[in-house]
Amino acid sequence: MRLLGLLPPNGTGALFAIVFIFYFIAAVLGLSGFIIVSSMMADVVEDAAVATGQRSEGLFVRRQRPDIEMRPPESALSFPD
Repeated sequence: MRLLGLLPPNGTGALFAIVFIFYFIAAVLGLSGFIIVSSMMADVVEDAAVATGQRSEGLFVRRQRPDIEMRPPESALSFPD
């Protein structure tokens, strides 16, 4: 937006307000996305419990353990000749 001349000059209150509004919107959208994904995960776990008759949250949500090293598969690191 700066290259198109749509922002006010540096050091003005209007620029601060615009940047603050952009950051606020980004924070709201980020938190909303986290809430939506968490809610969907809870729905998937609940649906699996209804379908199987067993509660198995641990199969869907794995706790990060520092003693397990997570690496991508070797095929993801190979380049074609």
